[in-house]
Amino acid sequence: MGVGVDEALMSVLFAAADAGLYAVDDEGTVIACNPGAERLLGYAPGTLIGVNAHRTLHPSNEESAAVPVQRPILQDVTRGERAVLRRADGTPLAVWWTTAPLPTGVRRGRGAVVVFQDATAQREREGRRDERYALSETMREQAEYDLAETT
Repeated sequence: MGVGVDEALMSVLFAAADAGLYAVDDEGTVIACNPGAERLLGYAPGTLIGVNAHRTLHPSNEESAAVPVQRPILQDVTRGERAVLRRADGTPLAVWWTTAPLPTGVRRGRGAVVVFQDATAQREREGRRDERYALSETMREQAEYDLAETT
């Protein structure tokens, strides 16, 4: 027999997650979201609920030639793709995202859960790592030079 779900823990995890998370129904309307999604997308608490995610959060190609064409969330389930979401103020937010179908019985019809993270933060971490690597290579080359000079 399995352990029961601790609903209080699940609620805290949902609210405290650093990632954005929202659920949409079969028409693409946001039916739930966590504070991380609201923060990353610049929405005031509770104002993302009822928004059509595809029309509101996914820029169309006519609006920006630099933004790739977006598929409707429910067209298929994605795993770890890069996308651009539109913040409440209209600015783009590059994200890594994944989706999964809503569990059956949660709501009539189909739906999806979307989990996303700001890709900018990852690029910044990679940039810092590249800088540290370049510095370590410079230091290694200097040490080799110094050793060669002493022999």
